[in-house]
Amino acid sequence: MEAILEDEAIAELSLKFGVHASVINHWKREALSGIEWSFSSKEKSIKDDYDSVVKNLHTKIGELTVEKDFLERSAPHVIWTSS
Repeated sequence: MEAILEDEAIAELSLKFGVHASVINHWKREALSGIEWSFSSKEKSIKDDYDSVVKNLHTKIGELTVEKDFLERSAPHVIWTSS
């Protein structure tokens, strides 16, 4: 985490943690690519969810339109009685 934040040089982190600098650089690259993948993956997931909601809404609009049209055509034939 400290390598990503770049508060200290890689050489200083290497001495501080007793790990070779190339290992720290490798971990840093892996972490940054994982962070990038995580955000791009979430963006795709959000878009897929949005597309799914829009599709469901369009389906519901179609159903309600058909129902409304049917009721409009049937309304003159219905005799309403109060209970």
